[in-house]
Amino acid sequence: MVREPNPSVLRSRSAGGGAAQCPHEFSSGASESHPAPYLANVGVALAAQRGYLRQLEVELRGTGVYIGLLNIGALIGDSKAERMVDEHPELVPPELEIVRISNDELGEHYWRMYTERDEIETDVGFPD
Repeated sequence: MVREPNPSVLRSRSAGGGAAQCPHEFSSGASESHPAPYLANVGVALAAQRGYLRQLEVELRGTGVYIGLLNIGALIGDSKAERMVDEHPELVPPELEIVRISNDELGEHYWRMYTERDEIETDVGFPD
């Protein structure tokens, strides 16, 4: 949760400085916007987060503070979740297509969102 942006972030942007010192980028899954019955309980919390961030973006629009949400629909490389899936593939529903994404790829998405600031929300790693 963000109560308010650090005042130095707003001063830096209003003075014509460079990028905000502390971008507000958030990560999430997207079972709220990409329904998956086995993730329905998490979807409720993600919907609340998404709504909160959209409201926060409206509140901070024009201040130079960027609010972005990266919805991740993939197993993240070298994560505990990826290790669990690899160790117990029988736990994965047979019809589920598992997309994997590396930490470098995630970093590229975060960097693009931060530097371009043209989207509030971006989805990555979801099957077509």
